[in-house]
Amino acid sequence: MDINFFSAKSSSFFKTFSAIHILALMSIAILSISLLYILKNKSDRDKKIFRLILGCFALILQISYDIWLIVNENFTIKESLPLNICSVSLILVFILFLTKNRIVFSVQYFWGIIGSSYALIFPNIIHNFPHFRFVEYFLAHGVILFSVFYFLFIEKYTITIKSAVAAYIFSVFYLGIVFVINLIIGSNYLFLMKKPQFASFLDLFGDYYRFGLLLVILIMFIVLYIPFILRGIYMRNRK
Repeated sequence: MDINFFSAKSSSFFKTFSAIHILALMSIAILSISLLYILKNKSDRDKKIFRLILGCFALILQISYDIWLIVNENFTIKESLPLNICSVSLILVFILFLTKNRIVFSVQYFWGIIGSSYALIFPNIIHNFPHFRFVEYFLAHGVILFSVFYFLFIEKYTITIKSAVAAYIFSVFYLGIVFVINLIIGSNYLFLMKKPQFASFLDLFGDYYRFGLLLVILIMFIVLYIPFILRGIYMRNRK
C-alpha cells in the first residue's frame, strides 16, 4: 500500500464542487440506481446475501476510519469516538441490513438522509482523490443513503406518523446521551457544548442554539415525512 494513500498527508486538497466532487456524487447516484434496478427482480436469497455483504462493508468502513486515525496518531477520546450522526448511521446500516428492523429503519431514514445528504454536498474533508480518506468518506455516506433507498424501494418499507414521532423522540434522547458524555469527558460532540467556530444556522438562535437545533431537526423531520402524507392522500384518492 502506498504510504501516502493511508497517511494523514495528502498531495492535493479537496475543494467543494470541484470536478472530482461532482464526479463522486454522480458515481454514487449512478451506482445506487443501478444496484436498485438489479436487485428489484432478485430472489429473497440473493437479497439476503447482498444485505449481509453490504452491512459488513459498512462496518468495515467505520473500523477502517478508526484505524486510519489511530495509525496516524490522530485518534482522541474528545474528538474521535463514533458519536456523530453519520458514524452512528453507518453502524445502523450494519444493524439494519442484518435484522431488517423497522424501528431502526425509521431512525435511519431521517438520520441517513439529513446527515449524509449534507455531508455529501458539503464534505468535511481536506484530502483529495485518490487518498484513503476521500474514498472512505464518499463510500461511507453513499452506503448510508443507499441503505435508505434500498428499504424504501426494494423492501417497500414506509414511515408512519407513529414511527416518525418515535424516531424524533429517540433523536432527542440520543442528543441527551451525547450531552452527558460531553460533560463527563469535556468534549463537544454534535456541538452540544458550544457552537462551531465557523458560521452555521445555529448562529440564528444565539445562546439558545440548543433549542434551535431541536427545532430545526423537528422541521426537517416534518419535511421528510411529507412524501408519505402525499402518498397516503394519493392512495386514498385512487380507491
